[in-house]
Order: sequence, then structure tokens, then C-alpha cells
Amino acid sequence: MASLQTKFGLGDVFYTFNSDLGEISRFSVSSVSVASNLSNRTLITYTTTSGSKHYEYDAMSADEVREIANAWLLEKSISIFSNVGL
Repeated sequence: MASLQTKFGLGDVFYTFNSDLGEISRFSVSSVSVASNLSNRTLITYTTTSGSKHYEYDAMSADEVREIANAWLLEKSISIFSNVGL
């Protein structure tokens, strides 16, 4: 029988980042689902303790979300200073 390695397991914590708001959200995995889409790719979905569902490609570790948030913040800072001519 084939096995599948997922990025997060039951009880693990993962994070998402909303780049429109610059907001980091924290979730705990309550279940993991695996399905195939029309192009025969495996889709892994995490259901959280709050009942929301997130695809694995949106779920990040603390280090990953920190890196993305810092890059977002740097880009926003540069943009603000550029817009005022500095």
C-alpha cells in the first residue's frame, strides 16, 4: 500500500498569510484529507479545530510565514518611501 507524506499532521500548528492585509493566522490541524483533482494532482487539505479548510500549499511553518511576512513588510516600507519621493 502506498503512503503519502504530508507537511503537517494531526495536532500540528500551521500559519497562513493574507498579503492584502499583512495578516498572519494560526491554525491547529484536526484532520487531513487527500483527493485528486481533474489534472490528477494530489490535493491535501487540512481541516482546523475551528472548522476551516486550507490547502497544503497555503499552509506554512512558523519560519516560512515569518520570512514571507518580513519580505512583505520590507516591500511595503520601500513602496511607502518611494511614493513620498524618498
